Amino acid sequence: MAGETIIGWTYGLEIQPKNDYYVETALKGVRPLFEAAIPGAFLVDVAPFLKKVPGRMPFAGFKRKARQWRKLALEMVNIPYEAAKPIASCILGLLENPMVIKKAQEELDRVLNPNQLPTFADEDSLPYITAITEETLRWRDVAPIGTNSDLNLRSFRDSV
Repeated sequence: MAGETIIGWTYGLEIQPKNDYYVETALKGVRPLFEAAIPGAFLVDVAPFLKKVPGRMPFAGFKRKARQWRKLALEMVNIPYEAAKPIASCILGLLENPMVIKKAQEELDRVLNPNQLPTFADEDSLPYITAITEETLRWRDVAPIGTNSDLNLRSFRDSV
């Protein structure tokens, strides 16, 4: 319950009551802490010099687990952040342009009744709000679109 609340409030995401993807990702990222916190769970706890041993050695499984756990921890942070990016991008753009907020509010006040939220049925009556939404998606990429430009540049250099 606490995880659902924290993720929902921090990232502004709607959390499902059961089997939520973001909560499951967070649990996968936190579970390794319990395993790592057990004193003596890994040989390196008893013999700290093993930290310098290459990860491919048979008794260096702790290094392989640490790499896997690091990946899970990064996913726990990055996945909800990536999902919330479009909202943050829109807010940043609006904060930089307060006149846009004022004009958008005027359009909402003109079209909607007081205390009424817009619906998709109102979209044709709210061209300025629709334009803000489309501009937000155009202005700052919130997801990778097309191919990696670095890969294209490398293939271009290789072909010349």
